[in-house]
Amino acid sequence: METRIETTIAELTDFLAPAEPPVDEETIEYMAEQLVEHGLTLETCSVDQLNNLMCGEDINAWR
Repeated sequence: METRIETTIAELTDFLAPAEPPVDEETIEYMAEQLVEHGLTLETCSVDQLNNLMCGEDINAWR
């Protein structure tokens, strides 16, 4: 599972690289852990779920 988290961190880092303001490492690690925990990937999660995670909310807060 650790490898999956590391892969997800790398994917999120690349995906969020152009973000302004930049997304900090701690937030990216949290997002990756939550995606893996919920069985999601960057390709299978929704924009709302990513936004929730970037704001430190539960992944499904707005459902």
